[in-house]
Amino acid sequence: MTSSEARTPQDASGVPADRLWRVHATLGLPVLMVGVGGAEGGFPARLERRRRIDARRETDVGGLRFSLEPRPQEEEGELEVCEIATKISAPRAAQAAEAAVAAFQIIADDLAFQLHQPVRLTQVEALDVTEPVRLGDQREISFFPNGYPTWRFGSSLALGSVATVASPILRQSYAPLDGASQRAFDWYLKALHATLDVDRFIILWIVLEILLDSTSALVTGPYVNQRCGHEIANCPQCEAPTEGPQRGRSIRALLEKLGVAGSDAKDLWDMRQMLHGARALDKHALLELPRLLQHLQAAVGTQVKATLGYAQDDPPFLGAGAPAVMMGPGLGGFRALTAADLES
Repeated sequence: MTSSEARTPQDASGVPADRLWRVHATLGLPVLMVGVGGAEGGFPARLERRRRIDARRETDVGGLRFSLEPRPQEEEGELEVCEIATKISAPRAAQAAEAAVAAFQIIADDLAFQLHQPVRLTQVEALDVTEPVRLGDQREISFFPNGYPTWRFGSSLALGSVATVASPILRQSYAPLDGASQRAFDWYLKALHATLDVDRFIILWIVLEILLDSTSALVTGPYVNQRCGHEIANCPQCEAPTEGPQRGRSIRALLEKLGVAGSDAKDLWDMRQMLHGARALDKHALLELPRLLQHLQAAVGTQVKATLGYAQDDPPFLGAGAPAVMMGPGLGGFRALTAADLES
């Protein structure tokens, strides 16, 4: 039993009882610079930094009260730093942090849209402030320095899905690629630079679409009504055949040709529906991305590798099925309550 579990209150049935937690996080806003002085109609004489949030503000989200207030900072800081906070009941610190951050994100999303710039949450802290509280009480605390992990900004690391060379080589010469191969390579490189899983999926899917258009392996068939799923072999007006390329079936066929199992190819196609809003960009969908990304990258990466002239038995080797992790470090322990804790 850990020290945290030993001090966790339980009800008569042994279930951890709810405690009151103060959860707060650092919220970084883009700096506001205002032009001052200078001739009318011309350039300002100088730029001055102004605060966007200059006093405590409060709001309500789902019946909980939240505060947003400025935090003292150095003038040269790259962001205007604020603190967002609430009090929430939960059995454990991680549960309190997860629930609070979900509400924090609603506020941050609105601020981001108003400013049209990213607003991110970092340094999330959950402190037990269950009554009665006294100065100096030892209370449980959990701290997430990079913010509490959220599904929307998920970034996974597959352990062992890619094997590369230890020391890269230079070719004797480099020949230009044809148009489609270069476009696929350009987007594939962009996927390597993307950090979020959802961004990597979207970009790798673009590579897959380019690869499909550059092949002659399109699956054809009669028109299918998307509402009922029935095939319409001939036009009801002129009786002309409706036979033509079927992109969904063609994509899945290409994925299977590139080594993806049929069930995984279907899952990839289902995930693709979020690109045009037919599938929700929600937690359940995006938690599937770490697994599906490995299959998608292995498929398109192996094909791009071939277009670049690498033999299939030369590295890099791309695979799927490796364990994937999403890293969100957190620290936990106990500390004494301060006067500032009691005031808040």
